[in-house]
Amino acid sequence: MRITVRDTSWAALRLRVPGPHRIGGHGLRLITRPCSHFPTGPRDDGKQVTAVMLLPRPVLSYDGHHDQHSPA
Repeated sequence: MRITVRDTSWAALRLRVPGPHRIGGHGLRLITRPCSHFPTGPRDDGKQVTAVMLLPRPVLSYDGHHDQHSPA
């Protein structure tokens, strides 16, 4: 799965120190765990970041239907 967002800043990605009063700046922290990688690219108005998450393939049961209880 890929999710692409745009950021109006040209600054390089960096993890910020979390704080109870910080508004914003949490996006990178949210995607670093579940995503395999997150390529960035420049845009005229800042940058574009694409979070890439590898999802398990669905397992088919003996009758050909998706079996959501089987491990991937």
